[in-house]
Amino acid sequence: MNIKELSPTGKVLVVGGRLTNLQPEFRDHPRVIFWGCLNHNVNKKTIPVGVEIILFFRFIKHKHLEKVEKLAIQSGVYFDYRYRNTGEMNRLLRQLLNEPAEPPKKEAPVEQVETKQIPEKTALPPQTTTETKTEEEETTEKATTEKKAERGLVTRFVKENARLEDPPTAEIRRLFQLLREQGVAATESAVSAAFYKLKKEKNAPNSLAKIKRRPDSIKELGEFIEASPRLVDLFSTIPVAIMEILEENRKLAELNKALEQENLSLKKELQNMRDIKSLIEKMKSL
Repeated sequence: MNIKELSPTGKVLVVGGRLTNLQPEFRDHPRVIFWGCLNHNVNKKTIPVGVEIILFFRFIKHKHLEKVEKLAIQSGVYFDYRYRNTGEMNRLLRQLLNEPAEPPKKEAPVEQVETKQIPEKTALPPQTTTETKTEEEETTEKATTEKKAERGLVTRFVKENARLEDPPTAEIRRLFQLLREQGVAATESAVSAAFYKLKKEKNAPNSLAKIKRRPDSIKELGEFIEASPRLVDLFSTIPVAIMEILEENRKLAELNKALEQENLSLKKELQNMRDIKSLIEKMKSL
């Protein structure tokens, strides 16, 4: 490795990389100075006293490299222009500092495991996996079952006792009170849901939502519209109303265009008046 030899008291400056890239014995070595790649104060630094060789890691910014090379040239310090990886840098430092070579790592002895042969005729007992439910799962399942049963009871009670023609709020409260008197632990929200569901089912035949999608759906829709005079009047009025709206919109657009032209002409007249006023003032000044 062609590189300058280091004197017994000379120091090495390592630039770039991280301190952890060096072996532990070089991190606090009195003859090794380290400038990391994240050191942003390189521009303000000077080559330390006693440094004879400068080495570079691969991990270094170009601007820091150029700055250190410039400092080395100004100070007359030798620098090796080649980039070093972690292994090369540690071996080179060991050579320059005359440190003993790192002892090879001893491999841990392989533990001998005693193995036993199973006779061919020996069969392992069949393993059966039985899934057992925990107490928490059983409690949750029981609560869910009870909740479903309670919901079904509330639905049946509402279906048998509800007065759909009465105001919903008062009727829901009445049903809720009746359930409480009978000892059923139901909530008012459950009663409300059951009541409105029943009301929706009762009113379904009279609504368009229940018309099934089949080939004669259009015919049924027409019959439904004919049976409702207000809807017939509405559907006959809509096209006329749309035409009137479009015509009114066209008139408004024409009026807007005329107003824009009038506004433009007024601006021109105003500018002419300003020019005349300016001319009169100039003539007065003469």
